[in-house]
Amino acid sequence: MIRDHKHLMQWLTMVSMAGMIAACSDNPTADLETYVAEVKSQQKSSIEPLPEFEPFESFTYQANELRDPFTQPIFSHPPAAVAQTGGSSGIKPDFDRPTEPLEEYPLDSAESRQDYTGYRI
Repeated sequence: MIRDHKHLMQWLTMVSMAGMIAACSDNPTADLETYVAEVKSQQKSSIEPLPEFEPFESFTYQANELRDPFTQPIFSHPPAAVAQTGGSSGIKPDFDRPTEPLEEYPLDSAESRQDYTGYRI
């Protein structure tokens, strides 16, 4: 019981001392206000004005009657005659042209020598 009384007295003493210290000062922030006024008087505002922007030209979308680009196109003309025939009159490779160096190797013997990370296997 004596111990609780001692703690209560210490607490009351500290609170009363803090109250007296706070009551003795006129303006607790006077030094701060003086410092802020001094710093503001030394500052020179050198902020550049905002640049003037040219007004942009508005755009009106006028393709409302056109086909939606995300749908499958509907062709009004039949496919080309070359693709329809499928016979000997179609598109053929030119066998008289000079061959490229990679064409000398057969495709069935080609194999990958690298994995997807770029390191050699």
